[in-house]
Amino acid sequence: MRSSQGMSAGELLKQANQLKRSGKFEEAIALYNKGIENRFNTVYNTMKKMYNFLVNLV
Repeated sequence: MRSSQGMSAGELLKQANQLKRSGKFEEAIALYNKGIENRFNTVYNTMKKMYNFLVNLV
């Protein structure tokens, strides 16, 4: 399997599910966590942009 660097949350989920089915539970958990981090970063960055937008309106 390819490296998890640069993968989207959806790709990480798919790969983690494959690892889970293969019985590689610890590796799957690591990728599930990476997917959560990726998704969190996306949401956080979007929220930050919105706050900056609101600050510039004032």
